[in-house]
Amino acid sequence: MDRKRTKILWMAIALVLAIMPLATLLGSSAAAQSGNHLAGTVYDPDGKPLANVTLVFKNETTHHVFTVTTDAKGRYSTPADMDSGTWDIDVKDQSGNVIFETGVKVSGGQDFTQDIRVVISAQQKQQQADAKKFAGMKADFDAGVAAYNQGIDIQKQLAQAPADQKDALQAQLTQFADTAVKSFQTALTELSSTDSNRHIVLYRLAQAYDLEGNFDQSVASYQQAIATFPPPTGPDRDLAGSYNNLGNELAKEGKIDDALAAYQKAADADPPDAASAWRNAGISLYNTGKMADAIVPFQKAVAIDPKNAQTWYLLGTCLMNTMGSKTVGDKVIPIITPGTVEAFEKAVDLDPNGQWGLQSKQALEALQAMGAGIDTKYKAPKGKG
Repeated sequence: MDRKRTKILWMAIALVLAIMPLATLLGSSAAAQSGNHLAGTVYDPDGKPLANVTLVFKNETTHHVFTVTTDAKGRYSTPADMDSGTWDIDVKDQSGNVIFETGVKVSGGQDFTQDIRVVISAQQKQQQADAKKFAGMKADFDAGVAAYNQGIDIQKQLAQAPADQKDALQAQLTQFADTAVKSFQTALTELSSTDSNRHIVLYRLAQAYDLEGNFDQSVASYQQAIATFPPPTGPDRDLAGSYNNLGNELAKEGKIDDALAAYQKAADADPPDAASAWRNAGISLYNTGKMADAIVPFQKAVAIDPKNAQTWYLLGTCLMNTMGSKTVGDKVIPIITPGTVEAFEKAVDLDPNGQWGLQSKQALEALQAMGAGIDTKYKAPKGKG
């Protein structure tokens, strides 16, 4: 090849190189610079680095999503191939809750520094304060429940303990009851007047007052609990339980009419499970000697719960106490109220060897001894009469 032709060839090559795109010459290094990279530090509202929080990046246009986590000094670094455009950033705490939202715009295939200062709104601050307060309330509430349960165990022991052990057990019971009351009182102060958990704490406080023997305060707490219950949308066992317990406290104070009104409301609040309320209503009347008045509540109770031996026994006893009589010649013949024998027999069937069954057998034997002419499968043993 002569010099003239060689010179022309090199001139052509030079012209091609002059118009060749820069990306072709740079090859892979140009591709590396097409992505964006972001790094920085995440700070809390007080300017302290936030360690181990998660940043969730989402590109508004491409919808690419990735996450990074800050290190012990609050620093983060994204992959080096971020798309250009606007990225939404969610800052999440270690529980996965979004504590802050922000964004950033990147382009040009460059490295960017972007520090993030978490700003907490007034609403978020209130939510955090409420969560902290609730945690404290729950600790006091749990302490109250534990003390109450221990007190109940001591109360059961006290009922069966020998005389020489009763004083020591009573001292323990008083201590647990007082601890329960104070714990529930403290828990209550940590709740707002509109908190949805308020009626639960008031209910447990009422129970603790009862364990303590402070019936006036127990009544007041049950009434407050009932007043703060959410409106029922159907049968409400918890509301019924509050009315039922309120009735029990009122009965202990001798306020029978008020107690019966509370039992009625308990039955109305949860009709399918009203047997306990009716039974307690009957017991309140029974304990005050109003046995004729107690018959209907006991009948309602066994209609709902026919497998309760105690209720059948009490019903039989009330019916037995309404017996009449007639004089035939020089004899007085008892007239047994219908249902009396059947009530005692039900109790025996359900609790043949227990307290209620044995007492019912004794009642049937007594009726036989009266010469009432009753027909029962439970006959008095020979030698008695």
